[in-house]
Amino acid sequence: MLNAVIVGAGHRALGYAKYAELHPDRLRVVGVADLFPERRQAVARLYSLPPEHCFESLDAMLAHGRIADVAINGTMDHQHVATTIPLLETGYDVLLEKPFAVTPARVCMLFPILS
Repeated sequence: MLNAVIVGAGHRALGYAKYAELHPDRLRVVGVADLFPERRQAVARLYSLPPEHCFESLDAMLAHGRIADVAINGTMDHQHVATTIPLLETGYDVLLEKPFAVTPARVCMLFPILS
């Protein structure tokens, strides 16, 4: 079984997290980070999360170290780089929808071999 956190609890992330509801023996959502309290509360109710695993920001979540195996990153496209890099550095495997970066210059900066 894999434990997952949701970062950015919008439509995209919840769509992927639905797998945990369909296959609770394979995936369990154990935390959420989202700027909006109503989204955090909805995810907390859906997955029976304790308050200490509901974070108002990615930084607040990462301050607790790695609390899951994987992160489902559902942030907006322009936030992908700023949210994914810290998740990877903390040791999370990350499910991230494309695009990773929204401009070619940003992609080349992150992956110089592509320049």
